[in-house]
Amino acid sequence: MNTISTLWRIHTPFLFFMGFCLSVGLWIYRDFGLSHDEVTQRTTGAMAAVYANQKLGYVFLSEEAIRKRAEKIVEDPRSIDKYLGKTGFNEYRDRDYGVVFELFLIGAEVVSGVKDSADVYFLRHLLTYLFFLVGLAFFYLLLWEWLQNRWWALMGAVFLYLSPPIFAHAFFNSKDIPFMVAYLGSMYTLQRLLRNKTFANAFWHALMCAIAVDIRIPGIFMPGMTGLMVGLEFLKAPAPMGYLKQHMRIYTAYAIMLVAMIVLFWPFLWEAPFKNFLFAFSNMSKFRWNGQTFAFGHVFEPYLYTPWYYIPIWIIATTPLLYILAFFYALFLAIQRAVKAPDGQWLYDTPAWQTLLMCIGASILPLTAVVVLGSTVYDGWRQLYFIYPGILASAVYAMHHLFEQVRSRPLVWTIALTAILSSTVVTTAFRMFKLHPFQHLYFSSIVGDDPGRYFDLDYWGTSYRKLLENMASSSKEELQQRPLVVWADEFSAKVNLQGLPAEVRRNFRFADSLHQADYYLTIFRGRLPDGSFALPDSLINRNAPVAEVWVDGRIRTAAAFKVNKR
Repeated sequence: MNTISTLWRIHTPFLFFMGFCLSVGLWIYRDFGLSHDEVTQRTTGAMAAVYANQKLGYVFLSEEAIRKRAEKIVEDPRSIDKYLGKTGFNEYRDRDYGVVFELFLIGAEVVSGVKDSADVYFLRHLLTYLFFLVGLAFFYLLLWEWLQNRWWALMGAVFLYLSPPIFAHAFFNSKDIPFMVAYLGSMYTLQRLLRNKTFANAFWHALMCAIAVDIRIPGIFMPGMTGLMVGLEFLKAPAPMGYLKQHMRIYTAYAIMLVAMIVLFWPFLWEAPFKNFLFAFSNMSKFRWNGQTFAFGHVFEPYLYTPWYYIPIWIIATTPLLYILAFFYALFLAIQRAVKAPDGQWLYDTPAWQTLLMCIGASILPLTAVVVLGSTVYDGWRQLYFIYPGILASAVYAMHHLFEQVRSRPLVWTIALTAILSSTVVTTAFRMFKLHPFQHLYFSSIVGDDPGRYFDLDYWGTSYRKLLENMASSSKEELQQRPLVVWADEFSAKVNLQGLPAEVRRNFRFADSLHQADYYLTIFRGRLPDGSFALPDSLINRNAPVAEVWVDGRIRTAAAFKVNKR
């Protein structure tokens, strides 16, 4: 009982912080638009659930119940018979996606009984955000056990929460944020396993690694990191063979449980685990996407060429500057220590340095692999959000180290550093408040006042929801006669229509082509070679929008134009 009360007293500040985060999420989770992939993600989860249910003998839902739900989920109703057939899943294009989190969301949808599409997607937003809060807890515990200081652990959790793009994606991105959380959880469980090699810790680490892999295939980096850390421990052990004898059973059990749970949580692997895993790995290492992206003021095709600096610059441009500078200081500390101890013992002379090595490796190695392999990355750096906790944890360690160093100096040093830390928290929180619900459009001050000159903005089209709402409220007279006939280049416009109340959805009809529409909607995604926005000027007047969405009073993310009929 005393232990429980002691832990409660130690972690009370963090628990209050989590209560605040929960309250914020419950207050605003319906504010965000829908991302381009949400319908596809839901369909993929539903397809995998149907497949798993068939394989398990319809233990969860009958065929008839599945068919009724499929009519509301599958994008093309004409394909329902094909999708619900015994081989439907094997013909589904995205069958190789990891679906463990999507299965959870589909299960929650079924259990909750929500029917309207808007309610379904907002339920998904809320649950994705709650899973992000689980990640906050993992991050806090990782730092607390690492630094042995609850205040620095709490500060790290605050920094993770005040990471604007991560915060917004925590609602509408059911791929990259859950993957980041699972990857972070596997970092925490690896730290525990390295410090206390028990079968229980091996199980929890295997579980978190399996969940990470079964959300996105790059989760395989964490079992690789586990092997690397164990290998380094083996090499530095005074008696390597004794180390093997002492710990071989633990790591063998970890490997067996890892493989078993990866297969268990991923229905696509059930029929042919090894073959299908290699198929998924091959597809994801060079992803099937052949679009264009805009970054650094240039248009290029990531499937043909991605510059090595693409991800690093995106990270620097969209992350508060203090976090980035502190991470580089952490790298400096690691390199400095390596130079001073060339025998390699610096890697493991303390558990703290061991964790720093893990955090740096968990972020730098995947980034290096993407650069070396020329992997297809696009839409900012969302596909590598999973490396961010390692970057931020290293940064927090560096800040903690710096504060410890200045304690022996005049008090003004501590006051100055505290002021920098506090101002970062306050200004970042204020910027996020002003950007709401478009925190994913945050850019560091180093980018300037017009980030659209250099980077893609709302590439997932969440601002279409606000645009549709603005059009409905400003076209009441026209809506009394008939629905607004609209057309957009991006599928995300139709996706966001599903996130509106039913009475608002009835006000719109999407045409099959721009020539058949009365209004052209855009999020300014398309670019000409010179970086200017590609708009159908022959059919619209780009200087006379009928509705717009502005973020922070200076960033135009969406607009609607009247189509000139000829």
